[in-house]
This record gives sequence, C-alpha cells and structure tokens, in this order.
Amino acid sequence: MSLTRFDAGRDAARAGTGPLDIIGGPGDSVAEARDVGTENGWLAKLTARLRARWQPAGVPGGEGYVPSYYVSSGVVDRWTFTGGTPNLAPQYGLGHRHHHFVSGGIVQSLTFTGTRIQVMWAGSVNTGVVGISIDGGPAVSVNTATGFTSSTPAGGGSWLSPALARGSHTITLTNTSGKIVLLSGAYVYDGDESTGVRMWEAGHSGWEAEDYANRSPNNTSHAATIAAIAPHLVILPLGYNDWANGRTSAQFQTDLTKIITDTKAAAAVDPDFLIVAYPARTDSPAAVVEPWANFVTAMQSVATAQGAEFLQISAVPTLDGVHPTADGHTTIAAEVEAFLAPASAVTGSGALTAGAPTLAGAGTLRATGSGALTAPQRTLAGSGQLRATGGGALTPAAASLSGTGALAVAGSGALTAPARSVQASGQLTITGTATLTAAGWSLAAAASVTLTGAGALAPAPAVLASSGSVTTPQPDTVTGGGALTAPAPTLAGAATVRLAGSGALTAPTSTLQAAGTVTGPQAQITHTAVTAAVAAHLSAATLAPHLGTAVLAGDGRSTATLHTT
Repeated sequence: MSLTRFDAGRDAARAGTGPLDIIGGPGDSVAEARDVGTENGWLAKLTARLRARWQPAGVPGGEGYVPSYYVSSGVVDRWTFTGGTPNLAPQYGLGHRHHHFVSGGIVQSLTFTGTRIQVMWAGSVNTGVVGISIDGGPAVSVNTATGFTSSTPAGGGSWLSPALARGSHTITLTNTSGKIVLLSGAYVYDGDESTGVRMWEAGHSGWEAEDYANRSPNNTSHAATIAAIAPHLVILPLGYNDWANGRTSAQFQTDLTKIITDTKAAAAVDPDFLIVAYPARTDSPAAVVEPWANFVTAMQSVATAQGAEFLQISAVPTLDGVHPTADGHTTIAAEVEAFLAPASAVTGSGALTAGAPTLAGAGTLRATGSGALTAPQRTLAGSGQLRATGGGALTPAAASLSGTGALAVAGSGALTAPARSVQASGQLTITGTATLTAAGWSLAAAASVTLTGAGALAPAPAVLASSGSVTTPQPDTVTGGGALTAPAPTLAGAATVRLAGSGALTAPTSTLQAAGTVTGPQAQITHTAVTAAVAAHLSAATLAPHLGTAVLAGDGRSTATLHTT
C-alpha cells in the first residue's frame, strides 16, 4: 500500500510544475453532497484544504468538474437547457450523469468563472457533431466521433477551449448534426490548466458499487473516462447503498474489487486508490442483511488485496441518519486531509526520532517503505493516526490511543512496544503479514483490534474489558490465519473472541467472566488443563462458575456450556 503517484502529483503541484488530479468517486449521494449543495460537500471542502497546502502562488484554481446534471436533491444543477426537454441519462461520464443530446433545438449552457473550459463526452463511430460557442462568439463544430473506432460508446472525448480572460463566461452547446451527442459535462479551470490541485467529483445519488462494476455500459465507460483524466488518486467512498439495498458484504467486496481492476486495466498508468468507509448509518432499511461492520471489513480486504489505502471516517452529524450535515461534510474533509497530508510523513529510508511525539485532533504520522518512526512515548488523541506500510516501522516504548486514535499496520509494517493501551473507540488494525507485539495490551470500552490475512497480535497478557473486542475480518472474529497469542487472555463483561478457519487462541490459561464467550466452528483453542466434559473439543478452559459459555467445535458440531468445579 502506498500513495506514490499521489505524492508525485502533490510535489509537482506544490512546485508549480504539474497538476495533482484527484477523482472523488465512483461515489454516491454523499459524494454528490445531497441536501447541502456541492459547495458545502466534503469533496469541495477537501479541495480547498489541499489547495491551501499545495496550490502554487498565483493559481486560484477552478470550480472543477460540472456534470450535465446532478441526481441528488438539494444540489442545484449548473447547466441550463432551453428549447426543449433534455434527456438526462445515467450511462456516461464521471458519476454517469450525461445529457443524451438529440439533434434539434435544445441548447445547453453554463456560466462559469475561469480561464478555460474543457467539454467532455462519450463517443463512438456513430455520435454526432456538437457546436460550441463561448460568450456568443462563432460556434466551433467538434465531431465527437473523432478518435473512437467502436460502435459502443466509451468515455474520454473532450475539447479544450482557447485561453480566456479571467472572469465570467458562458459556454453554449448545440447539436444540429442529426446524430446523438453523449455530453458528460465540463471541467472549469481558473489558472490551473497545467498545475495545482484539481478535483473531479464523480458521485451518483442512490448508486451502489454494483452499478459501477456490472451495469453495462457503466463498467467499461466509467473506467475509460477515468483513464482519460489520468488521475493521481481515485477516492472510493461507496457502500452505503449496497448495505441498505440488501447486497451482501461478499458481493460488495467483489464489486469494489472490479471497479479497481477495471480502472487499472483502462489506465496507462495506475492511479493510487483510497477506499473511504463512512460511519455506520443510523437509519434502519428493511432490506439490510448484514451489519455495516462487515462492509467496512470488506473494504479493508479489498485495500489489502489491491494495494489501496483505507480510511475509516469517525461519526458525523447527519440530516436523516444517512446524509451528513454541512458540518458533517467538514469532518469528512478534515479526516481525509489528515490522511493525505499527515503531520509527519516518513518515506523511503527516512527516519523520525523524538522523545515524545504527540498527535491530537486530526494529526497523522505515516511511515512508508523503510521509513522509521522511533520514540520512547507516543500519544494519539482525537482522530490522530499512526500508519506503517511496506517495511515501515513504528517503535515506541509505549503507545496510548484515545478517542478515535488509530494504529494501522499493513504489509510487513511493524509496531513493537512493551505496553500498549487502547481506550474508548481507539482501533488497532493489522493486515497482511504485519505484526503488533507488546508485553501488555489493554483495550477498554469500544476499543477494537482487527486482524486480517496473516496479521498477528502477540500480547502478553491480552486484557479486554467491557465491550472490548478482538476482530477479523468481521467484528469479534479471528479468521483465516489470524492469531491471538498470550499467556493469560482475560475477557470480562461482554467481551468476545470468535475464531474461525485456522484462527487460533493459544494460552496456558484462559479466563472468561460474566458474558464472555469463545466461539469457533473450525478454530483451534489450546489451554493447559482439560475439562472432561468437553475434552474432545477443548484442551482446557477456566471459566467463572455458572457464567462463562464456550461454543467450541473442532468438528463444527458441539456447543458446550461449562460450569467449572
């Protein structure tokens, strides 16, 4: 996992030698800023934040991509249509929001502020000629079939206007060719034709990953449109509608994977990908078949398999349990900014060494490649994050996470410390062959540890209190090659460890109190002493009398309630 191409674009934008192109999508109504307007959406706010960091001096930066129409309520269309009723269709262009522009009297117009505009369309050998006029000047005839060799339309056609004096302009489009023009939209530049941060919004209200992955011609058309832009980063904030409409997390994982592989197949140079998981919705759609946490885990699995980055967004205020308020969009923008622009980034063989780094708010430390972060003490609060990828190493004597603080280790990244404390909603995420090792682990309240692939958590002891959980790849689950190893794991309150596949819990003693449970249809659970009643299924267990319940089955058949004597 890396942001190599993104980092290259960022450096070019900052130096004024090239652009940083980011596509915000494929996405849904949250990307489209439903009910708050595009100017209040998190993609627009993220653009402003990144421009404040990296925009070259003297480059204002344009409005960005304007589709032929928006699907979401509460978002005002920027294009106007006169002379007839436009056929607005969900097939082509970013977010699949194009005008099926028939020949005749319809006129499509956009008033914008900038220095240039790029009109975009999907083309085929059968598409027609569009007339383009700026500020009432003579129309330029552009054949939208030029460059296309198939009768099946594909994205990627465009026309770039001549340079314009900075200010307000109106572009007018007509079609008198007798053929269809598949008009996707336009990108508005304001001094950023060749450099600066550029955002291409690609949301579509109500759409699922399945719509982008499988619904012809959306899968090939959208990938071709993205490839023509040659972005440095593609942000994928999907899943809300898949979850609400009864798709399974396995189906969603397949669809999300296909979106990435289709995009890579179409691109001359692979962009970086950032998969963004929104917080759980608080409404209750009737069609839901799985918890949202399963979809988040699916996103993490896709990120690991496809070399993408992953970001979990914290809770945000919403208008209806789904769509964020303007303040909620601000929170999302701030957290994505913190991920993309960490407080301290160590790459290659770089090293950051300090006595006591402290991250608060949205602070982020990132180590990639063979980068190293070393310190006696690290404290993360709020939405602070530590990330180690590839051979990155984070080695503090003690790490403390509170609030939404997160430690994420991927690939062969390593986090090692004598003691770690995870409090409140702090999260530890281990993927690939990553290892987190500590003499003592303490997880409290809603803190969680997620293990995927061969990721390993090796604590001694492991203490889970209240609703603390050890999870992989879904809540409270150790699956595949996941391993939890400790001399004395102790579970109290409603703490749960579930083991499946070759997941392993190994310890000389295991104590479960109150409602603590250990479950595992295929799991191997090993302890030092033997309880005769379940000797065939469990080597040993020590449970508080009349409280602990072990659901254990190496053969997948038995359920035993143990009352220790």
